[in-house]
Amino acid sequence: MTSPADLLGSARRPDAAAPSGGVRDPFFDVVRAGALVRVVAWHAVAAPWLSWAFAAMPLMFFTAGVMLAGSAERSAPLELVRRRARRVLIPLWSLGAVVALSGLVHVLALAEPVSWTGLGMGVLRWVVPLTDPPSPGWQQGWLTSHLWYLRAYLWMVLLAPVILLAARRLRVAIPALVGGIVAVEVARRASLPLVGAGWPRLALGDATCYGTFAVLGAAWPRLQAGAALGGSAGRFSPRRLGVAAVALGGGAVLWARLGGLPTGVANDSYPVLALLGAAWLAVVLALRAPLGALGRHGVAAALVGRLNARAVTIYLWHPVAIVAAAALVPAELPGAAVIRLALTGVGTAVAVVAFGPIEQFAAGRGRQRRTAARIGRGPQPVVALAAAAAVVVAALPGSLRADAGAAGSLGLPPPSDRAALTDDRFAAGVMPRDHGPLQVDAARLQAALDRWVAADDEVSSVRVSLDVRGAGWSGAAADEGTDRPDPTAPFAVLSITKLFTAGVIVQLAAEGRIDLDAPLQPPAGVTAPELPITARMLLQHASGLENYPDVAGYRPDRHYTPAEAVSLSTSAPLRSEPGTAVWYSNANFLWLGLLAEEVTGIAFPELVHSRIVEPVGLADTSVDLTPNVGWAGYSSGAVISTGPDLVRFADALYGGDRIVPAAWAADVVDIDALNVGLAGWPLCPCAHDGTHKRFTAIGHTNAYGGVYHYPLDGATLVVQVEPVPLDVHPVLADVTASVFEALATP
Repeated sequence: MTSPADLLGSARRPDAAAPSGGVRDPFFDVVRAGALVRVVAWHAVAAPWLSWAFAAMPLMFFTAGVMLAGSAERSAPLELVRRRARRVLIPLWSLGAVVALSGLVHVLALAEPVSWTGLGMGVLRWVVPLTDPPSPGWQQGWLTSHLWYLRAYLWMVLLAPVILLAARRLRVAIPALVGGIVAVEVARRASLPLVGAGWPRLALGDATCYGTFAVLGAAWPRLQAGAALGGSAGRFSPRRLGVAAVALGGGAVLWARLGGLPTGVANDSYPVLALLGAAWLAVVLALRAPLGALGRHGVAAALVGRLNARAVTIYLWHPVAIVAAAALVPAELPGAAVIRLALTGVGTAVAVVAFGPIEQFAAGRGRQRRTAARIGRGPQPVVALAAAAAVVVAALPGSLRADAGAAGSLGLPPPSDRAALTDDRFAAGVMPRDHGPLQVDAARLQAALDRWVAADDEVSSVRVSLDVRGAGWSGAAADEGTDRPDPTAPFAVLSITKLFTAGVIVQLAAEGRIDLDAPLQPPAGVTAPELPITARMLLQHASGLENYPDVAGYRPDRHYTPAEAVSLSTSAPLRSEPGTAVWYSNANFLWLGLLAEEVTGIAFPELVHSRIVEPVGLADTSVDLTPNVGWAGYSSGAVISTGPDLVRFADALYGGDRIVPAAWAADVVDIDALNVGLAGWPLCPCAHDGTHKRFTAIGHTNAYGGVYHYPLDGATLVVQVEPVPLDVHPVLADVTASVFEALATP
């Protein structure tokens, strides 16, 4: 029986697809190399227009599908999976070793506690990345967030038989996959329970969006063979493909404009990305002959060949080069973006030299023997790992910590930041509520906490305090062998202090002593240029001020006064124009504390005591101004309190008039402009009622917990966990869901 590949070989034109006998098609090599270069440039520059300039990931999955179809002609299914998985996993493990080593240095340097159970599960996810390898919080995703692509590629390899079957049933497979993309988007926008938030939505979105291109790639040899033999004459003519590209690209732009794409980044919407990817696929197919010729001749052919031979190494290690370049080149330097991009190329080339042989070893038997002999003659693996670990530890600025904000000091989001794909958008309609009236039952709540902490691999103990319409409860749970903590013991609330500061500032605004919308003069002792910053911008983290630990010149080994910390932030370039975007910065609330002291002539601790602690009756709450190395504390993080006190405080701030006058209550929780209240952050699912945005809860988190008020339920929850998780937000969501389930159980 004649295979599609045999038909293709017999009908092959100079620009036709390569047969499956092992000859690589230079056209696909050029497309793959171009996509890889665009990925590196996007991660290094993060300019939104780059996400539209070339749809790299859809094209990478398309070419991967083409290669999968070719490999299927030559290999048995199990052999195909083994060879493809090996090519990815062995280089990934080398990166994992460096991440583990640099993480160990970080933990030892800061004497942080380690959850050994969580560490073991994390190692397993690195060894077999069926889900994204875990990201140590201190490095803010710069070593790991881009690894989603290798995880998705591994899915494609493991599902190769399904993809090849779908490639032979395109009339069924493509509508089903496209329908899945639309379903994910509709569920996200309307907050429908069809697709869960977070990881489930991301997994289904990746499977449908990128699976579409993998299936099309796997089907391409058959489609092109049919066209070459006249079975579908003109189907892939440049003219038709050009028309398709314009139509599909126009559809992507229209979807983005109608559906809203706040960041302007095409990657933040699966439908936009799918349409744009299809448009660029049509473009490169229309240019197939010249691109294939480019990949066959001269310097271009050599460069394309080298990029493809080391594609996995380049993808794995280029973020380290970006971080090193950013550490060497300040963002305020003229032409910084161009210089950083050039240094990123140099750093990536160094990584290819150091780690490329590992990819070569993983690629095939003959290459393995040659590479093993080459490596065996010298200490290359040890030197490479040690050098890479040193680069990671030294190049990652001290600001890349869990409390430093999404981009640290680099002025860029971490590579492949995909938060927008999992974010719950505001949509018309009613927020889903799957529980009835809540009832506080101590036994049920305690049992729920015990079950939750026993099932969680990262947390060893949890404390919860709550109030539901006047009925309160506090409880704690711990792993077997761990002492159960006192749920009413005082603790440093850290960033939850900002809610106390906001309460003081809004009181002063209600008294006419502060105008929230008037430009401010710098506080006494603060060195700052003339900036159009208002108190409202500071409350909403919309001032554009850099977080002071992220500023060049910050020293983690010295004490900072509030004024010195604010001066550090004002000495750095603004993250954004004041009032236009939200960027979390402790300097905002240090400034507000200094402002409150100037306006009243009263020290900040006394302001908190007289205006909040006494009126609300917070018996165990105080402000601790003991100096801490590298941390100003003060009005951004110096309050000491208990779970029950925080519950009473949040109830008073969001549900009464004991802190904020009734006339100002709506102003405190108004999130229409920037999706953040006056120091409070909304929890979704959220909705738009036609006039205002509404949220499930509002409050604040710190590194190991949070306090949130649920207005529809009349409930307030305080949660604290130990040890500090890599990412506190999913942990809070999980334990809160368990608590609400216990509250709603009849």
